[in-house]
Amino acid sequence: MSLLQPTQNRLLQDMIGHVGADGDSADWKLLMVDKRSMRVISSACRMYDVMQMGISAVEDVMIKRQPLPKIDAIYFLSPCEESVNAMIGDFADKKKPLYNNVHLFFTSRLSEELFKAIQKARVRRRIKTFRELNVDYLAFESQAFQFDSLESMKSLFAAPGGQEEINRIAERLVTVCTTMGELPYIRSGTSPVASSLASAVNKKLRDLSPDARGQLNKGGDRALLLILDRTFDPVSPLLHEFTYQAMIYDLLPITDDNVYEYTFDNGGDEVVKKVLLDEHDFLWPKLRHLHIADCINRVIEDFNTFIKTNKAVKLNRGRKELTSLKQMTEAMKEMPQYQEMFAKYALHIRMAGDCMDKYNGTELEKIALIEQDLATGKGPRGESISKVFNSVQEILRDPSVGPNDKMRLALLYLACYKDARSSDKDKMIEAAGFRGKEVELMESMAALGVSSKRRKPHRKEAKLDEDDQPYQVSRYTPLVKDLIEGIMEGELNEDDYPYSGEAAREGYGQKAAPAKQAKSLKTTSRKKGKDKGEPIEKERPSGPKVVVFIAGGMCFSEVRAAYEVMRAYNREVVIGATNILTPTKLFEEVHTRIK
Repeated sequence: MSLLQPTQNRLLQDMIGHVGADGDSADWKLLMVDKRSMRVISSACRMYDVMQMGISAVEDVMIKRQPLPKIDAIYFLSPCEESVNAMIGDFADKKKPLYNNVHLFFTSRLSEELFKAIQKARVRRRIKTFRELNVDYLAFESQAFQFDSLESMKSLFAAPGGQEEINRIAERLVTVCTTMGELPYIRSGTSPVASSLASAVNKKLRDLSPDARGQLNKGGDRALLLILDRTFDPVSPLLHEFTYQAMIYDLLPITDDNVYEYTFDNGGDEVVKKVLLDEHDFLWPKLRHLHIADCINRVIEDFNTFIKTNKAVKLNRGRKELTSLKQMTEAMKEMPQYQEMFAKYALHIRMAGDCMDKYNGTELEKIALIEQDLATGKGPRGESISKVFNSVQEILRDPSVGPNDKMRLALLYLACYKDARSSDKDKMIEAAGFRGKEVELMESMAALGVSSKRRKPHRKEAKLDEDDQPYQVSRYTPLVKDLIEGIMEGELNEDDYPYSGEAAREGYGQKAAPAKQAKSLKTTSRKKGKDKGEPIEKERPSGPKVVVFIAGGMCFSEVRAAYEVMRAYNREVVIGATNILTPTKLFEEVHTRIK
């Protein structure tokens, strides 16, 4: 079972459904939320699903609202002073309470101090339900979650104050474990942040009540939780990634709520349209992990398949197959009766086209080839590289390359060459024309003390056939993929990734053979056939679940890697982090390191 499904069950059934079961389920109720809890709900549930459970309105507890004293209210709040005080204030006036009965739920553990404040308040007489729901994360995909903690890098890696953030992250990570019903074995990297976080999570899991622990899987087939921090692989967030999801979040204006806004011409009038990128879009799970070139081909192939299998469309269109995005656009105009479905095709045609326009118009291919040489330490055919610093300087001097791309390349060089001479950094600053905050950003990256150590894969890589060569701009494999594969095959070194608390039995989860069709998990084949963009197979995963958590943020290439390993080994993988990192967000977080 994915993480998304039990999260939805906890929000819809254990919270809203539980309230309906206690009284007249036909009665409509109100749902009060704060900013944090609203994001928790909206990441996992559609508003339609919430309304179907008998909720007439969802309102922000922090704003002034119309009194409805005969209607019950469900409060789903973060356990913070501001939200608790707002809820208490709704019932401060004995003669003018905002609502009738109160059903109070918190995203995670409520402090003793705030609990006492509620006990002393007038609202206590109206509280019919009081529960810590323990859903303090954003399940934004079936196998991925985040905490939406944008300041995590500053809090974790800047001293003092790091321990407070570690405890906060540990509390949230425990809510993920309890939602999945797992009391996992815990392993971590040996960095101070990763090892401290592993110890904190282990302690908080031990401190759960006997009833709470009794509902968790404690058997030998329990999940494995691997805790890392961003310093384990500083390269992946900096690289230009050319798979669809990563590319659109890097190059297009996607909001933190996964909304893409664009304008289009509707008969001479400009119309603004907002669309949500999530798994309810039937094309999104198929496309998101494909290379952009394969993505465009897949959209066209899917559209042609629809035309071939729909008799009414075949009569209109004849047997001619479409071969380009332009032809698809024209075809959709001729079939207005399918507009709702075609809107999805049109959306992805537009986004893929916009990505390709940026790729072709900003020297991205030339930049990406150098990035891949830096990240892998090899040329496109596996040959040794030389004079790579000269190539970096050439890009930094190029006036057609934008400042953000220059910064990414300079930071990537520093990440890949920890022992780079100070003069190299000065030369890059001069070549790029960096000033002020740009120079501070480079200093901040160095201050983090991160480096990308050249690593050998945990097993020998297969020699690639000519047809199986990966795209030259997509040769680097995120390190997290190596680590998950190492877990699958029982080869992850315990000295480098020790257990925190109880260790798994000998032979735990070892030697799970990958799917036969995968010659090498390191390649992106150009051959036709079933691609990696398909949704997770319907066959039930076997073996213990693997959960990977990255403190300091994860990028979309790492999310993709988790899905790829899951498909290859038919074993469930869930990946999460304090937040999602795009290069822009990474710049912002690293820059705050010295503030």
